[in-house]
Amino acid sequence: MAVITALSGLGTIIPQNKSLDYYMTNYPTEGDKVLGFLDYNVLLTLQLHHIYTAWYFHGSIALLAASLMACTYSTQWPTAKVCEHMGVHKGGLQGQMVG
Repeated sequence: MAVITALSGLGTIIPQNKSLDYYMTNYPTEGDKVLGFLDYNVLLTLQLHHIYTAWYFHGSIALLAASLMACTYSTQWPTAKVCEHMGVHKGGLQGQMVG
């Protein structure tokens, strides 16, 4: 989640899908670089100019989805089965106290 948050933050700060001239002008290789190291070569190499379609962004989303599915399978379904055996149905406890 932290990786997705950081990448989304970068995608918000760095303008996306602009022309090469835009990045060459605003992120020069000589002189004052953004954050001291960020120039257009770094942007293009790391695909920061189209971060939301980059393979690593999609990969991190896929890992999050796999983690959620694993959690659902290993934790939520067994808990639902236990609740079903305890008499907790779709209608709720129906006045019963579970303690």
